[in-house]
Amino acid sequence: MVAGLVSPGLRTALLDEPALLSSVSASADTVHAGETFIAQLPDSLSGDAIATWELEKPPVWSLLRERSFFWKTFEKDLGIHELRFQAITKERGDTLAYPIQLIIL
Repeated sequence: MVAGLVSPGLRTALLDEPALLSSVSASADTVHAGETFIAQLPDSLSGDAIATWELEKPPVWSLLRERSFFWKTFEKDLGIHELRFQAITKERGDTLAYPIQLIIL
């Protein structure tokens, strides 16, 4: 079963200054243990095109390919998780933080 498709339009970037780590407002997504969480990351934040996506400490059984993130969850994953993505912009090379909070029931 597939759950938790994230709409890229739900989050907006908060850029304070160029070349500084910026954060994006996070909302919580919910998935049941045993389901696969899928998120499509945006191709731009605050009008800045994204060159690359990275994920700090990726969970076991997860995969990040370009803008797509998949995580096959299990009973042992129950709880609240913060997935800390980082986007590198094309034009300025800024690093933007893009957290997604995931609740596994």
